[in-house]
Amino acid sequence: MDSFNDWRPPAATEQWIRLDTEKSLHTARDGGHNRWHPDITPLAHVAPGELIALDVRDASDAQVLGPGEFDVEASTNLDLIHPLTGPIYVDGAEIGDLLEVEIVDIVPDEWGWSSIFPGGGGVMQHHVLTPFGFKWHLENGFATSSQLPGASIPAHPFIGVLGVAPSAERHAAMLARERQVVADGGETPQPSHRFAYPDSENVVNSGLRTNPARETGGNFDTKDLTAGTRFIVPVDVPGALLSLGDVHMAQGDGESFGTAIETRAKILLRCHVMKAKSLRWTPRFPVIKIDKPVPGRHRGPTLMTTGLAYNDDDRISFQNVTLATQNALTQMVEYLVHVHDMSRAEALGLSSLVVDIRVSVIVNPPTPVVSAVLPLDVLGGLAGNWTLPG
Repeated sequence: MDSFNDWRPPAATEQWIRLDTEKSLHTARDGGHNRWHPDITPLAHVAPGELIALDVRDASDAQVLGPGEFDVEASTNLDLIHPLTGPIYVDGAEIGDLLEVEIVDIVPDEWGWSSIFPGGGGVMQHHVLTPFGFKWHLENGFATSSQLPGASIPAHPFIGVLGVAPSAERHAAMLARERQVVADGGETPQPSHRFAYPDSENVVNSGLRTNPARETGGNFDTKDLTAGTRFIVPVDVPGALLSLGDVHMAQGDGESFGTAIETRAKILLRCHVMKAKSLRWTPRFPVIKIDKPVPGRHRGPTLMTTGLAYNDDDRISFQNVTLATQNALTQMVEYLVHVHDMSRAEALGLSSLVVDIRVSVIVNPPTPVVSAVLPLDVLGGLAGNWTLPG
């Protein structure tokens, strides 16, 4: 196996977005961003179906690299998180379409890190009294750490942050509702000029932080976003403006203490566009399709709908797992009704029998991500017909 630095994409690759991932965004200034904003200039243009390769920085933005021990408190400048590769302009993607991101391969670095620290996130953050950092070495498909002797964690690399740019109107609405969360006594990161990148006026003043998940994607931290998976998200601006980052070597469902095994990576993907005029159903939140079995996770092709803690008028109910679950199940029922031609009663009845509920992530206020998981073999292995005839 080639070392991470020696890796080269396959010959069929149309583009390779190469970045110096040993340096931060601000130091390298070679493209990317750490805030969401519709005004960020695309880093590349791609045609649907093209195989592209991308270099991706680790979540810390190069604050923690290599095998050496690290000072957790000195390496947790949260204003740098997350450095994303993008935006990528997808030719032909228009507002109202669906963008289907096919994850072909994820090649993680040989080294990764994880940490816990007081107040650092996670449902158990108040139980963390002492900061502690772990360095992990990936070899032969397992991650091991000298700081946790005897533990051997199967590698399961996936993309933590994956999304498209919001429109100017939606961006303003997101900003307002997240400010309301704070005004109501909740917590979620607010725009900050410190280390915002790119450092244009609009991004510095009102760029949305990358920590939350939103209806346009973002920090879903759903461990099913592995190679062989498709991420489907509504397009909100011309070209979709796709960005991604925050690759994890391994993580438990929920990411309960705030970090996974964080690492930099090289990614292969293709983008496909499902045109609005042909759609039978447009999901409110992103949908995940798994094309093949994943040992210990999925026995075969699977479809996952997701839900966030949004009320019907898109107000946020702070960290409301029940509401996020209801929204994930509502999406599953709508999928079965519109794509598989079931009655609502049939869809509800089937969901109770075969759909699993997972709290995919609970550490990124103001909303958890809940997934409703449908094994497609109960429907003959078919994902259904998303588009109208002709």
